[in-house]
Amino acid sequence: MNELSIFVDESGGFGSYEPHTPFYLFTLVFHDQSNSIEDQIHHLERGLTDVAFDVKHCFHAGPIIRREEDYQNLSITERRKCLNRILSFARNTEIFTLQLLKVNNFFQFGTLLQKKI
Repeated sequence: MNELSIFVDESGGFGSYEPHTPFYLFTLVFHDQSNSIEDQIHHLERGLTDVAFDVKHCFHAGPIIRREEDYQNLSITERRKCLNRILSFARNTEIFTLQLLKVNNFFQFGTLLQKKI
């Protein structure tokens, strides 16, 4: 039996337009469980432990970029390594994405179902 995992993430403000938060992004990530991504996960985990993070740490790009909380004592080089490893994982993993972007109260599709990010 095939199994499809769907991960949902959103970012930004969904309410009325505000100049400081003009975007709202809604993303769906689809992964066919019959395609193993175990090697990519192990590679990501090894790369992140190089930057002194537990492999079970939850990463979000915004806090890394803004040096929030867990990232405040990391150098720009270490934060860049975190982001590069996360992007590398996304590029090298067989997943599909669907994104919906709201700009100035108008919705548009980002990338339609893609083989890779």
